[in-house]
Order: sequence, then C-alpha cells, then structure tokens
Amino acid sequence: SKILLTTLTKLLQNDLFGIEKYLSWGVDIIWHEVTKSSDREPLREEMMAHFKTRGIRNSLLDRAQVSAEELLMNSIYDAPVDSDGNHVYNHLSRSVPIALVPSQFATFRYATDGIYLAISVEDPFGSLSRTTLLKYIKSCYSGAPGSLNKDKGGAGRGLHLIIESADITVFNVKAKQRTEVICLWNIEDAAN
Repeated sequence: SKILLTTLTKLLQNDLFGIEKYLSWGVDIIWHEVTKSSDREPLREEMMAHFKTRGIRNSLLDRAQVSAEELLMNSIYDAPVDSDGNHVYNHLSRSVPIALVPSQFATFRYATDGIYLAISVEDPFGSLSRTTLLKYIKSCYSGAPGSLNKDKGGAGRGLHLIIESADITVFNVKAKQRTEVICLWNIEDAAN
C-alpha cells in the first residue's frame, strides 16, 4: 500500500516529517501557527469548513475534528518543556488559557488529495518519548485510562482518542527538537 511504501521511504531517507509524504504530489497543504489555547476552536472550524468545501462526509469530519482537538491540546499543554526537560503546562486544567511564546509555537497542517484526508500538529520540543507513548497506549487499552495522570491537568485519554479516531496515526519524533503527529483517513473506505 502507499502508506507502507511512504513509511519505508521516510525511514530509508531519514526524512520523517511532513504530511505531504502521504498525499499525492502537488496537494495544497493549509498550515497555521498555534500560538495560544484559544486558537483551538477557530482552527478546527476553519479546517472543517475547508474539508466541507472538498466534499468530505460529515462522519469523517467528526473523526478528524476529535483528532485535531486532541493534537492541538497536546501541542499547547503537554509538549512544552523548559531547558531541563520539565513540562511547563501539563499540570494545568485544559480550561486554563495558555499563551505560548514564539519558541513554543506549534504548526497545524491539513489537506486532502481526494484519496486521503490528513492532519498533523508539529511542536518544537520532541518531548514525546517512545516509552511514554507506549505506557499511555497500554494504559488505555488495558482498561486503566488516566492511571498515569495523577499530577496532570488532562485526563490522559488524548492519545487513545487520536488513535481511535484516525485510520492511521504516525508519530515522528526527533528527541528534544520536534514532534509531529499525523492522522490519516482513507476517504474511499469512509464512503463505503
């Protein structure tokens, strides 16, 4: 499949980041900086409007919106770390307004090529480790969601919601430099 070939090519070329790798060549990718927590709703609304003009079904848009919200929240509340690697905002309730400084800004991208719908959020921290990711996934699929989050403001279900909402979820991490989470949906499968 195209997804498997894309993943192998990314690994062989050590060129991991970017949703464009999963879409047909020449697709127009929309992108926005994520600068504060209040950006979440307008960014999601703009994404939804864009995809609606492309004829994407509401059932697929609902799934994309869930992933987009969780990705945006993670980039604002969970990703930012200080110079010592300590999380800056993840102890706060997700209702507490956050204004990121420019060095903390994330990037929200989305596009469709008529075959796949793709969204991604990239942050400049690279703070998501494989160990953390696997622990969260294990806790959610073993019936103990939130058990790892006693001192965090979020419920700990975000990664689970992202994975469950998307057909394919890709985690690209360059430690201490950047993290990108890509969600993909096969439009043809959604139509059947």
